[in-house]
Amino acid sequence: MTKEEMKLMLIEFLAEDASKEPCIIDEEQFNIGKFVMVKEIGNFISEMEKKEIEIDLEPYHELLRSVRHLREAEFEKLMEEMAQGI
Repeated sequence: MTKEEMKLMLIEFLAEDASKEPCIIDEEQFNIGKFVMVKEIGNFISEMEKKEIEIDLEPYHELLRSVRHLREAEFEKLMEEMAQGI
């Protein structure tokens, strides 16, 4: 997963309603820590699996792996870049 793909998926994940144009993200969301984000993504995947919702979860699994592999400083830098881009 490229850095840009990761950014897009994280923005979708952080948005209050990703289906709206433009999507709205509370600035405080960008202050989330890496481990909290990993937990949130993992919880999302678990919930979708429990509810047996027909959605391709592979991109979310890939996002989870990618975020886990980042160092905390790399994750913070990524979140700062995303915050500045909005």
